Amino acid sequence: MRSARIVLLLALGVMPLLGCERALTGGIIVEYERTGGFAGLQDRMIIWDDGRVTLNRKGVRTEFTVDTDMVMQLLDALKQTDFATLSRQPTPKVQGADLFEYAITYRRITVRAVDTAIPTELGPVIEILNRVVAGGTKT
Repeated sequence: MRSARIVLLLALGVMPLLGCERALTGGIIVEYERTGGFAGLQDRMIIWDDGRVTLNRKGVRTEFTVDTDMVMQLLDALKQTDFATLSRQPTPKVQGADLFEYAITYRRITVRAVDTAIPTELGPVIEILNRVVAGGTKT
């Protein structure tokens, strides 16, 4: 029995190192902040790999769950970005008072972007994250 526990613990510890993100463990996948825009949004969201979501929008906290398919879409999109190679803070092509600013933290790396300077690879990730925010703010 003890050896089975050790094997399980070793497997759980090694799976993330092998790129097996599909093993859901309750860990944080991503932290997302979106600020600005015409309405002056202040969104902060955390998504766990078991689908739990905490969304703070202008000081109001909401908790909800997204389905496993959405979690897998997010993980796949993050993996395809090669997140570690992205510029940490791309320079905006155009300045503007009503632009959205984004901060995405994945695997302890934070990438910041502005509407006019979103790396192409990061676009699908932001799209998924914005859909999750929209789903959590429906009344």
